[in-house]
Amino acid sequence: MGQEIKKIVDAQLKFEYKLVQIIQYHECLYNTSHQSFNDELYRNAVWESIASQLNVPSKYCRERWKGILQRFTEEIQWQNMFRATSFWLLFHHLDFLNRIAPNYYFLPMDIDTFQDTSQ
Repeated sequence: MGQEIKKIVDAQLKFEYKLVQIIQYHECLYNTSHQSFNDELYRNAVWESIASQLNVPSKYCRERWKGILQRFTEEIQWQNMFRATSFWLLFHHLDFLNRIAPNYYFLPMDIDTFQDTSQ
């Protein structure tokens, strides 16, 4: 049973890593200053493209990205409160978010901004 759980966790981590790798090249999905950030049609097309690359529904990609952003925000807050290092395996793969918003660490993140709008 333990090995099965490990396989599931490993597969999920690999998926999330691939998702982060792809998303970092699509600023319109996370940079609120990007010219296409508010263009729902364009963003939906980008999500569909990402989903196609990963062979999963776009809704699943959006939900995982929302969860990743939430965890990233929590890790930042935890680091600031306790002056500690994050041990979350995806943390350093999200450094590209710091280039967009260097003060991201200190801003409350409105995760709802990244909700699924394709419905």
